[in-house]
Amino acid sequence: MGAMGTEACASGTAAGAADLLRLQAGMLWQRGFAPAAAALATALCDRLRCDRVAVGWIESDCSAVVALSHAADFDPRQAASERIAAAMDEALEQASTVVLPARPGAAPQVSLAHAELAGTDARAVCTVLLADAGKPLGALTFERASAR
Repeated sequence: MGAMGTEACASGTAAGAADLLRLQAGMLWQRGFAPAAAALATALCDRLRCDRVAVGWIESDCSAVVALSHAADFDPRQAASERIAAAMDEALEQASTVVLPARPGAAPQVSLAHAELAGTDARAVCTVLLADAGKPLGALTFERASAR
């Protein structure tokens, strides 16, 4: 790789590190877990150009939505929150990231809850588990129009 390629890689890494520090600072500025989770969801939603990002935490082996992007107050008992939690549980049960629509060549996955969350809007949904030392603690669910 030439000097130009090395500089491009270094600047990409620096930009990524700066983004990570801004994200971390935004979360640390908050008082408490729920506001920090909401700040994370909103920052990821904006940065990744999603329609909605949800943060879930595992309680008694089930996912509970604790924050939604751009939503200061939400009711975790609302149907949308319950569908998001079901998608998180689906990923948790498979101990894997679940992506809908599936990537070409990807191993088959159960994605019924993700399909229900996507509805008939031709939306893309992805749930990524949050883990510590291999033990799942929560999940992030990303939603957006699949045309993007």
